[in-house]
Amino acid sequence: MAIYSEKQLLDDLHSMSNDMRIALSRVLSDIIKSDKIIEDSEVAKYAKLFDVDEDSIENTNIHSQFFRAHELTFADAVKTLSSSLVSERIVSETTRSRKREHLTNVVMESSRYVTSGSGYYSPSEAVLVLALKYYLSEKESVDRRYDIQSYPLSDLFIGKRFVFYIAEKDDFGINASLSSPSVFHVVSHLLSSIGFQFVYIPHIRELYKSRGSKWFRMMSLLLFPDIPTSKVDSTYERMCEMRTDVFVRDYLKKKMGFARLGTAPSLMVMLGRDKVICKDRSEKGLRMKSYANLLLIHLKKGEEIIGTVGEFVRSYSQLVSSTSYTNMNPRFDKFMFHGVYQMIFSLMALVDSHPDFYQLNFMTGKHCKMFVNDIYIDLRPGKVALYMLIVYESLFSAERGIRDLSDQSYADAIDERYKKIYSLLTQGQSVKAHVANRFNQTVDDIKKEMSSKLDSTRVLPYVKISESQLVSTAIPLDKIYIDRMPLSECEEWQGL
Repeated sequence: MAIYSEKQLLDDLHSMSNDMRIALSRVLSDIIKSDKIIEDSEVAKYAKLFDVDEDSIENTNIHSQFFRAHELTFADAVKTLSSSLVSERIVSETTRSRKREHLTNVVMESSRYVTSGSGYYSPSEAVLVLALKYYLSEKESVDRRYDIQSYPLSDLFIGKRFVFYIAEKDDFGINASLSSPSVFHVVSHLLSSIGFQFVYIPHIRELYKSRGSKWFRMMSLLLFPDIPTSKVDSTYERMCEMRTDVFVRDYLKKKMGFARLGTAPSLMVMLGRDKVICKDRSEKGLRMKSYANLLLIHLKKGEEIIGTVGEFVRSYSQLVSSTSYTNMNPRFDKFMFHGVYQMIFSLMALVDSHPDFYQLNFMTGKHCKMFVNDIYIDLRPGKVALYMLIVYESLFSAERGIRDLSDQSYADAIDERYKKIYSLLTQGQSVKAHVANRFNQTVDDIKKEMSSKLDSTRVLPYVKISESQLVSTAIPLDKIYIDRMPLSECEEWQGL
């Protein structure tokens, strides 16, 4: 990568569109904050890149730009930078390739400039910079090798530094390769040498199986004495039957909400976590969501995983300022219970699909999502809003639900409330509301999706229809959250 002069770098940034500058400021702020240490020099250089000084710091436009930057996730920001090449009308692939290389150099040089200036980074900075380099330098295509994704997090801690092998369908024989102890240990030790855990579900399964059910019961008494023995035994059985494809489908996608992982074999690299400003705010101050940022390295047929991991380790080591790490892979007589290993256990043992009480969490955004006890309910925004409407009417209306919509004045009032709920959930998006249209069919769709994820013998939080055709739920107010904040504390949701 060419080393730019400061003037050349500033000139390049000035030539960027406003949207690109906003995206770049988000990316650089994540890099600066990733090691939890913000140096005076980093603040000064960051301000200089974006023309902030003592005179301009009170400028409302400046504040607006940085505010908009922190409404983006890391993935949104990176893809905004990359999409600038797609939006331009470039006929020649040679020209597009040259522009792609230039953009990558500008972003890489900006990262170097605001941090140490030497081109070497702290470990947490280095993995973000490497992900940026991978994604921005790759030619745009539908079957990209690299992808960056950001997902809202529940209260479940998922670990900090890991590389997770995932595959839901044909794994091109990679799984068979990793099942060889020699290959697994080479991959594990390569990643351990740079401070990453390698997570491979069949290996974890064998760790549990080799210890036996009696050990598992004793371990559960140490960690979770409140879990009944019957549940401990059923959890152990699930642990001993774990498969990579099932874990990806049922736990990462359905329960964690990591819906866009794809089905092909990939290495999922944890880049870190950050916070994004919610667009719906109250007098209590800014509302922030926590996101996990992930790099996906999609593997190809015939690819040697040792070579792929070796290349990742080499590229990372060229960026990082220190290569002294603790061995992240335990001896066989030691059991790991932290980070991603704790997350896997908690997903299978503690996230209950059949609880007596449910907790609903609505995550706002353009593509709003709904979780029940951290289980992702896969509904489009319109159906999420309709379900929330049923919940809201059940709690606060005189009818305690939605009654027959043949009364036009009543139907109009319901439509207006639906529009408000849809706007709040999607952070300002609008919708043409005619709740009566396909109402019964949509309610059936919601019930089917929830029944596929939850225990259908329970009442909560299912939609029920009385003999008088009143559509309602029985979920109590204290079990409903918006962006993990109790609904009762969300002022913008009061008195809709």
